Amino acid sequence: MRGPNFASRVVPSLLENLSMSDLIANDEEEYFRIIFKLFENTELLKKLKDKLRIEKEKNKIFNSEFFVRELEKLYLSIKY
Repeated sequence: MRGPNFASRVVPSLLENLSMSDLIANDEEEYFRIIFKLFENTELLKKLKDKLRIEKEKNKIFNSEFFVRELEKLYLSIKY
């Protein structure tokens, strides 16, 4: 669920990067609607899991070496 704290900003960003923005809730009511929809529709849940498996193989968000290299580049680009 989107919100003001760190986790509630990071998780929606990650879900958007994974093209799974339909899992992002803007309020508590929407959050429960998403949960119940996934609970009631096991085929949809399976499709989301399959999509996540595919994204895990190709999406850079799961590539920690890539992120470390990019973060190091950012650190080196900071000027005092």
